[in-house]
Amino acid sequence: MSLQPRGLINRSTFCYINSILQALLACSPLCQLLKGLNYTSNGIITSTPCIEIMCEFFSQFKEFSGSPETRLSKKNKNKRRNFDAYCGDSLEVSSFYKILNGSRSDTFLIEGQQEDAEEFLGLLLNGLNYEMKSMMNMFEREDEETNKQTPIENIFGGKLLSNIHKKGEESTSNTQPFFTLQLDIERATTIFEALKHLTDVKKIEGFISSKSKQNIEAWQQILIEQLPVVLVLHLKYFQFDWNGDCSKITKKVSYPMNLQIDPKILSEGTNRSSGKEKYKLFAIVYHEGEEVSDGHYLTDAFHDGYNTWLRFDDEKVKAVPEHSVLKPQGHRVPYLLFYRRI
Repeated sequence: MSLQPRGLINRSTFCYINSILQALLACSPLCQLLKGLNYTSNGIITSTPCIEIMCEFFSQFKEFSGSPETRLSKKNKNKRRNFDAYCGDSLEVSSFYKILNGSRSDTFLIEGQQEDAEEFLGLLLNGLNYEMKSMMNMFEREDEETNKQTPIENIFGGKLLSNIHKKGEESTSNTQPFFTLQLDIERATTIFEALKHLTDVKKIEGFISSKSKQNIEAWQQILIEQLPVVLVLHLKYFQFDWNGDCSKITKKVSYPMNLQIDPKILSEGTNRSSGKEKYKLFAIVYHEGEEVSDGHYLTDAFHDGYNTWLRFDDEKVKAVPEHSVLKPQGHRVPYLLFYRRI
């Protein structure tokens, strides 16, 4: 599915919303899901505001038809990397802020305040997932709650396996679902290193045995139990000190266009020979600026219709070459990487 690009108006420091929505517009499985729902509220407040607002938003984007060449600006047809994209009128997305306002007591409360793009993505996906699960449960018998995955879980849902190894006792394990995979980058210069560090064995300080109630030596290792269709990597460029103050890590971390997950970081229960560990990059949400509070978010997304990368900076839309996508300049860093399974 290929949609006509449209810029998004930044009326009140909504770049954290705009950047996420542009990345999701490039996510074909989600586009097909929301287009297929054809869900409308007719202005009535219901129990599924996230589903309705997303369906209404996606319905404002027309599908492209024809070949990529027919969509290029005539004056720039021969300049493949610098053509003018035919875009529809820019949209305003303040309605998204309204459904998020008050979703948490400590954020999204002050309009015009810069917020975290990854947190907005998490609230949006969790909201969609919760509403879909509630609707699925409505169609189950009262004494038989469904354990089926929602469409959102089918697209973005992954699982981590946490193994706790305890000296002199049996190991324990539990699984943890995720929509975005959190990666520490302090000791990493590449995505591959960050993924490896995620699964490093770490000693647990002050571990209390549930049996002896005494301190014992224990170690934790996290492995990937289930890989999602769309893998979203969150590079944790923001770090907090002991006082709760947040600062930005300014180092560069490289990332590939084609990503193959190392089988060594997958759990034994994962089918390592299924070919499901190969991914291709389709969108990047960047954070630009030296500071956390006054930075700016923008998105590069691969557009299937144009067969090239487009840069979405609020209302501005332009084509960019692949090398600028993989090597951001200045204080621009890759904050969220969106990969789709090949």
